[in-house]
Amino acid sequence: MTKYVNNFLIDLGRIEKFEVVSVNETVTVKDLTFKNMHTYWKSVTTGELYLPFNDPDINLNSDYDRYRTEKKLLSTKDIINIRKKYKLSLRSFAKVLGIGYSTLSKIENGVLQSNEHDALLRLASDPYSFYNNLVLPKSELLTDKELKELSKVIEKLIVVSYKEHEIIADNVLSKTNEMITTINILNYDIKESEKKFEKEDSEWQLENSILKKFIQPHWIQ
Repeated sequence: MTKYVNNFLIDLGRIEKFEVVSVNETVTVKDLTFKNMHTYWKSVTTGELYLPFNDPDINLNSDYDRYRTEKKLLSTKDIINIRKKYKLSLRSFAKVLGIGYSTLSKIENGVLQSNEHDALLRLASDPYSFYNNLVLPKSELLTDKELKELSKVIEKLIVVSYKEHEIIADNVLSKTNEMITTINILNYDIKESEKKFEKEDSEWQLENSILKKFIQPHWIQ
């Protein structure tokens, strides 16, 4: 279904009707070249393509998201969520990470992070690592109030994290015990089967030897 929007167009000096179109284009982001679907507004009068006036960065952000996925980098949403789960302001989080406030702000607003920044943010995503490797060594950069509140938040996150790990470990242990039980049962069945086979084979050999005594041809006697 074709979608249309109306917006003021300076080129015509009036409100213009635009058709929202998708164009599959080849783009290069850093060291990666790929095809990506881009969104444009097409003037129904001139046929000219324009970046959506309400979101001119839509295609650039889409390209960056695709690049992050291909390079296995954290998404912008992931990065923002890491900071928010610690209830830290952008400025305080930047201090603890040891990167510039403006740099972190740009990353949260869609600019591609470097591999080094991505590794640092991944380290920060784990509450225990964040507290021991980043917060404690730079605790003097935070106010007493910030540090106290952050410590409480991290303590709760660590407890929850360990509980989740404990549940996973219990599930793994339970499955492992089930497997061990199954293997033991199988081994027992195999051994019993082997014993039964050996017994039957022994009985057969005994019967066969007795029969041979009675049915030997006269020239063998």
